[in-house]
Amino acid sequence: MTQEKYRILLVEDNPGDVRLISEYLNEANGPHFELVFAERLSEGIATLARNKIDLVLLDLNLPDCQGFETFKRM
Repeated sequence: MTQEKYRILLVEDNPGDVRLISEYLNEANGPHFELVFAERLSEGIATLARNKIDLVLLDLNLPDCQGFETFKRM
């Protein structure tokens, strides 16, 4: 039996938060996760357009977009 693997796009500009989220997911029991990273909203949108992504974790305060506008543009 093969385990499901979920691809998660993490759009986050803080390296400490990226590391923390990555560690949490590595410790999770259950499905396996593959993290794809982007530091800016524009990178995240381009990554989402080019790849199959199952879930997006989105920081709402990025260098190229802030607040609810970040969510709307994603």
